[in-house]
Amino acid sequence: MPYRILLTTHHITSQAKLSALTKAAHAHNVSCLLKVGAHPPGIMLCEGDTADVRAWHAVVKRLRYKDYSYKGGQEVPTRDVMRGKVGLKQVGSSKEMGELMGEEARGWWRGRMGWK
Repeated sequence: MPYRILLTTHHITSQAKLSALTKAAHAHNVSCLLKVGAHPPGIMLCEGDTADVRAWHAVVKRLRYKDYSYKGGQEVPTRDVMRGKVGLKQVGSSKEMGELMGEEARGWWRGRMGWK
């Protein structure tokens, strides 16, 4: 069953870290959306098989992001982030991020971010 996690950081700007996360997304066959840029918060939403999401999450932890926070995880019936497309997509705003996920994922994400 697919699994989803939500992480936040102070911001996401390092090209070296973004490169590592992109490579890990492809290597672990997960779908990831990242809100990047100098304006907080940095947001990471990742979906895939449970073991693959956990492996990608381990890569994030090793990168030691400032103000890193695990906002939650859950099993989901289907992959709803990026319509299940494998890889990593960078966006510049929360609005744009919300447009790249289905209704179920968007509702869960907004609730975990405290925006509901």
